[in-house]
Amino acid sequence: MIAIYMRVSTDKQDEISQVDKLTDATKDFDNVKWYVDHGITGTKNTYTNREQYSNLINDSRHGKIKHIYCFDWSRMWRNMVEQTRAIDEFIRLGIPVTSLMEDTVTSEDDLFMMHIHGAVNEQEARKTRIKSKDGIKAKHKQVAEAMNKALGEGKQYDDIPKENRWNNRWEIE
Repeated sequence: MIAIYMRVSTDKQDEISQVDKLTDATKDFDNVKWYVDHGITGTKNTYTNREQYSNLINDSRHGKIKHIYCFDWSRMWRNMVEQTRAIDEFIRLGIPVTSLMEDTVTSEDDLFMMHIHGAVNEQEARKTRIKSKDGIKAKHKQVAEAMNKALGEGKQYDDIPKENRWNNRWEIE
C-alpha cells in the first residue's frame, strides 16, 4: 500500500493544493491510503495527539506500507527528535519517504538535507509560536484599552466580573 500523510494545522493552509499535488504524485498506484490529521501541531510528540500519524506508524510496523508520501517535511514533522526517530524506523523497515517539496529518503545517505530542513522547520515552529503568543497579548491589551475607554473614568476592565469578560478565545466566559 502507498501511504499519503497530510497534517493541516490551521484553516489558513491550502489543503486543496496539497491534496491535488499528492493525488497527482500517486495517481499511478492502485492501493493508496490517506492519513490526515486536522488542526494539530507537528511540534509535539505524535503518538498522543496525532491519531492518523500514529496509525501510519503502526501500519508501517505491520508491513502494510510500501512507500510514504507527504507534501513537505514540515507537514510530517516540526520536531527534530520525532523526525529522527521516525525516519530511522522507516529506513530500518525499508520504507521510502517522499516529500514532494524536498526529496525522497531511502537510506542514511539521504538524511543530511532532511535534517537541515527539519532544523529549519522546528525553528519556524518556535518563531510562529512566539508570534502567536505576542499577537494574543497585544490583542488582549487592545481589548482592555478599548474596554477601559468605553467604560469611562472610575471603572477599569479588570473590575468587570469574570463572567462578563472575554476569554482567550474571544468569547464571553
